[in-house]
This record gives sequence, structure tokens and C-alpha cells, in this order.
Amino acid sequence: MQWSALTGDATGQSTITNYEIYWDAGTNNDASYALIVNSTSSETFSSTITSGVTSGTLYRFKYRARNVFGVSDFSSVTSIYAAVAPSGLSAPTTTTSGTNVVIDWNAPSDNGGLAITSYTVQIKDSGSNWVTVTECSESAATILSSTICTLSASTLTSSTYSLTAGTSTVEARVTAT
Repeated sequence: MQWSALTGDATGQSTITNYEIYWDAGTNNDASYALIVNSTSSETFSSTITSGVTSGTLYRFKYRARNVFGVSDFSSVTSIYAAVAPSGLSAPTTTTSGTNVVIDWNAPSDNGGLAITSYTVQIKDSGSNWVTVTECSESAATILSSTICTLSASTLTSSTYSLTAGTSTVEARVTAT
């Protein structure tokens, strides 16, 4: 969480003595917030919670300021999902099917705690640059469930990729988010 230090009238004309950060420990219960940080810093600081955190769980945080007159109202709640990047994907395969090239891959073995929401398919063009594919014939939902992308040969020989029909190898890579 980041915020700007309170100044002027916002402080009640008294120096802020500390900021308090609270979290709900993933309970999603407004009555269960617990103090996790009590900082005297009015500048940016960091704190990491490593115990009691479960991947895929939503955690909510809020803070307030304190001075000699008491505490402020709480800030708006900030929500964060505990997750890591999905595991790497194995190399996709490319096969021909009539006048199409089919790119096929396996879903990651570990989604990092959250559902995979999209795949980015890239093809190496004739200049050895990776170009993001936007022309898969399948819908986004089908790509998510079947992990394939079908491209016509005419798409691959277009100016976007400039591959040569019948002689170019189609190199592909896929990332998950």
C-alpha cells in the first residue's frame, strides 16, 4: 500500500505520530481486521507477510493515521490476491492441418493460485522477431479450454509474419496469465 503523508488541515494541525495498517487475514470479514504494522514513518516503507498467507486467497487491507488527538477514519479498503506467476509452459507444437497451422500446448502444471485468464501466443516472423498472434480462429474461451490456436497459411504468409509457404518453419511460444 502506498499513500501520501497527511499535511496541513488533514492532520488536525498536529503532527502524525504513526500510521497503522490492518488486514483481514483472508477472512473477508469486516469485524476481523488485525493490526499488522504500526509505523512512525510518514514516507514509503515496506512490510512483507509470509506466514498465514494462502495462494489464491483475497486479502483486504486498510490504514489510518494517529496524532495526539486520536486516530483518523480508516482509508478505503485495498484488496490483493495472494498468487505467483503460473509455472512455465512446455514448448508448444505446431502441425499442419490442410491449409492451416495448429499451435498446441499444455496448460501450466501450477496456475500460481489463480485461474489462468488468457494465453499469449507469439510466432517468430521472417526477421526473427516475436510477433503476438491476434488471428487465432478459435474464441478466447476455446483457446483457454482447449489450448490450441489455428492459423491459416495465408495469415502466416501475410506481411505481419512474412513466412514463405511450404519452406518456412513456424516457431511459436505461449505464455499464460
